[in-house]
Amino acid sequence: MALPSLAPAITKTRQAIAQTSQRAVLRLVPELETGSRMSSRSMGILTTVVGLLMILLMFAITSMSTQDAFTLAKLQREAQTLSDERDAINNQIAHRSSPIALASEAKKLGMTPNSQPRFINLDAKTNG
Repeated sequence: MALPSLAPAITKTRQAIAQTSQRAVLRLVPELETGSRMSSRSMGILTTVVGLLMILLMFAITSMSTQDAFTLAKLQREAQTLSDERDAINNQIAHRSSPIALASEAKKLGMTPNSQPRFINLDAKTNG
């Protein structure tokens, strides 16, 4: 078979593809008369419902952020109170562990200072 003998078949095939593709494209687009339009009342109701939902969502978000702000302020007050208590306890510890306070407590317990203190000289060589 020679190629020129196939030429009429190729031409007919191209025409058939072009016709079916045009019909397919025309079938995809709906006719304007068959589509129904939304009435203005339905559009108004839809717009109102969407608007109300947006307002409720904004109200919920605002309420949650306000609640978080109050919780944060409460926690900051508690942290400040605990910090003040810790500082007061540290001041009491520092006062009670001072040399003057320790000497006073020792005297209350009946202890007396050593009148003849002795020291160990670690640098001295031992005779051995």
